[in-house]
Parts: sequence; structure tokens; C-alpha cells
Amino acid sequence: MNLQQKIFAEFARLNQKIDRLNSIVSQLPTTHNTNLGDWIDELQTRELLHRGATSLWGLRKTKKLKSKKMGNRIYYSRQSIIDLLEGKSKKQL
Repeated sequence: MNLQQKIFAEFARLNQKIDRLNSIVSQLPTTHNTNLGDWIDELQTRELLHRGATSLWGLRKTKKLKSKKMGNRIYYSRQSIIDLLEGKSKKQL
């Protein structure tokens, strides 16, 4: 097998791998937050509570709002927001 044939053979193997990866990627969900049904992003939470980012930070640090961070985004638990609005929080605002 000469050099040109080796290069073509390697190219064919790489194309097969790319095709397999493309088929796997095409089966993935198109949105990143498909499992965030009970979580609300920070902007929506600020609008719901009529609070700024600093206020949400304080509520998060004092454990009045349950939160999680995914990448650079912070999400708040829908239930903890409802509890806070209903006054069921451990500590009041």
C-alpha cells in the first residue's frame, strides 16, 4: 500500500467516525434546558419577584431561594419562589 492509498484509507475511516458522531448528535435534544421544568432562570425570577440581581444573590446566599448553576446561568426552584411569595420561607424578606 503506497502513501496515497494509506491517506485515502485514513480519510475514509475519519469520514465514518464523523458520520457516526453526526448521527449521535442529531438524536440529542435541540434545547439545552429540557430537564429544567421546575427551574426558572434568573431574569424571569427577577421579573416575578420585582427584585434586582443583588437581591436575588442575597436570597440565594441566605438559603431563602433554592438555586443551581449551570454554566454561567443561575436557575431558581419554582417551588421555592412560590413558597417565598406565599410567605412560607424560613425567614421573611
